Amino acid sequence: MKGYKFLVPVFLIVIYVASIYTLGDDRKETADQYNAYLAAAREFRELDLRVDAEAYYEAALDVSASMDLYLEIGEYYQETGQSKKALSWGETITDTYPKEKEGYEYLIQIYYDNLDIAACFSVYDEANSREVQSDIIDSIISEFLYTYYFLGGYDDVGIFSENLCPVSVGGKWGYAGTKASLALGYNYSEAGYFYESRAAVVDTSGDAYFIDTSGNKRWVVSDIDNVVSLGMMIDNIFPLYNGSQWFFCNKSNELILGGYEEVTPFLNQVAAVKTNDGWMLIDESGKDLTGKTYDEVVMDEKKQVYANDRLFVCEGSKYYMIDSSGKVIGDSVYEDAHIFNGSTYAAVKLDGKWGFTDKDGNLVIEAQYEDARSFLYGYAAVKVDGKWGFIDTDGNLVIEAQFDGARDFTSRGTVFVQTDGLWKMLCLYRYNH
Repeated sequence: MKGYKFLVPVFLIVIYVASIYTLGDDRKETADQYNAYLAAAREFRELDLRVDAEAYYEAALDVSASMDLYLEIGEYYQETGQSKKALSWGETITDTYPKEKEGYEYLIQIYYDNLDIAACFSVYDEANSREVQSDIIDSIISEFLYTYYFLGGYDDVGIFSENLCPVSVGGKWGYAGTKASLALGYNYSEAGYFYESRAAVVDTSGDAYFIDTSGNKRWVVSDIDNVVSLGMMIDNIFPLYNGSQWFFCNKSNELILGGYEEVTPFLNQVAAVKTNDGWMLIDESGKDLTGKTYDEVVMDEKKQVYANDRLFVCEGSKYYMIDSSGKVIGDSVYEDAHIFNGSTYAAVKLDGKWGFTDKDGNLVIEAQYEDARSFLYGYAAVKVDGKWGFIDTDGNLVIEAQFDGARDFTSRGTVFVQTDGLWKMLCLYRYNH
């Protein structure tokens, strides 16, 4: 029995050693087979015998798949001008090795060589979604960050509100969507801006009313004579013009304030109104907020004056920044200004040139441009040598000054610019691919 106890382990060791030799033989046979298939594929590749080369490459892949072999096969497809196969193969590689950068690098290089910018960004997005980092991909993408294409073409345009922009052809106004296509037809002689899905319009018959974002008539002012034009409705209060004076009206068709030469809509309970004495700031009860009048209050295309808790007002020829209570912000005095579009920088004019200030009155980008618009979504239009381009918040000219006119960027990386006599939508590939 003692001998038997020792025989069992010895027997197991013999079986284990034998299995190692067998496994080693199998592995050697597999390696030899793989090498033979690969050698044959490369030889047929040299001889330009495509059917055979591809057959042996597939055989090698069946025996032992690897990233290197996948890439070699992909390079072969490119070498032999099989573009569709090369692209399809790249997608196979990224599907097979979703966490490896080499497949994405292979694929983006093909698109780069073909100048398919949209596809380059698609590969970049896919790699990022899988948390794959690559200096090669980043380098290629950096070349295209401000590459763009155009859509649409109009005689005149406004600015976007709620993803719709007033556009004009032949003197009639409609609305374009964020891809520049006409969303609402040319039914209006005046087209206002949307707020809470309502916009004031005057149709080609001269009737003024509010529409929704589908173009449906949603609110008509009744029991008030001579409604010539309307302003933006905010918190159910809107400006109304009767041909001689401006009033504020509510949704009950009541004139709650009025008799002004000009007005702006209320925004954050602040509006600007013009009287014989000049401009003043009021709240929704008509109370004077600052206790003084101004020669001018700066407003944008929407006739808004109050943004980022700041306004620009003018006395004589001097513009300066205030808050809604009339407190002067900073000690800078400007020759002109544009209101803030968001929380970044506003365009101001100093010594005949335009630069940019923050909400505390600090000049953050030197006054150096012939004209400028305030920043929105990270970019501002600037005029250089008679043409418009765009800068980023560091003051870098990221889109060359080459256009005859410019509006403001949207959150979707689009902006209307004027070129060749038309307003066209410039679309950055990085956001639109």
